[in-house]
Amino acid sequence: MSILAAADPIWRWQPHPEVWLLVGGAIALRVYAGRVVGPKVVPAGTAPFRTRQTVAFAVGLGAVPVVALLLLLLDRSRRQFGVGLLIGISIFR
Repeated sequence: MSILAAADPIWRWQPHPEVWLLVGGAIALRVYAGRVVGPKVVPAGTAPFRTRQTVAFAVGLGAVPVVALLLLLLDRSRRQFGVGLLIGISIFR
């Protein structure tokens, strides 16, 4: 870990239970749909979800932390850009 990352409090781990609740709710709804709703809707002997749909769901849930990390990095660079802009304006004055 670099000195910059250790000194900056933005890199500290912070629990966000609402995100875990959202992901857990999505998984619970998927299981409910596959076990309760699916057998009532699809013909007998047919799986409620295709393999491609299950893979897409797993990839989508796996993308949540990746998107969160990208948003965090974009926010940090935007902040640094703003600081640089303010310094440039103050030097120009």
